[in-house]
Amino acid sequence: MLTALPKQEMRRIGYRYLIGDLNTQSIVEVWHSDRVKTLLNLKQKDIKSSSPCSTCEIFDSCFSHLNRCWAEILKAYGDENWDYPDPRCIRAPKMKNNLKFV
Repeated sequence: MLTALPKQEMRRIGYRYLIGDLNTQSIVEVWHSDRVKTLLNLKQKDIKSSSPCSTCEIFDSCFSHLNRCWAEILKAYGDENWDYPDPRCIRAPKMKNNLKFV
């Protein structure tokens, strides 16, 4: 999900990083930008060592299929742990903020 901020800046949900500026770019340019490509194609080396994902043997499979919900990760672990696994993953640590899944 993309969020347009009041000053026409674009960010990926929950990320502290801006990924574009609609004052100077079209939404298509933002979506196809290097910044978005980097966020959508994270490598295991880009994940901080405190995240279980940094050493997970199924990292490539999980990340390549976008098999995670960024919003749930941020709600469960906070912005600073954006690179943690989806809270429904069997390798996920205890949530900082408990979420209930049905």
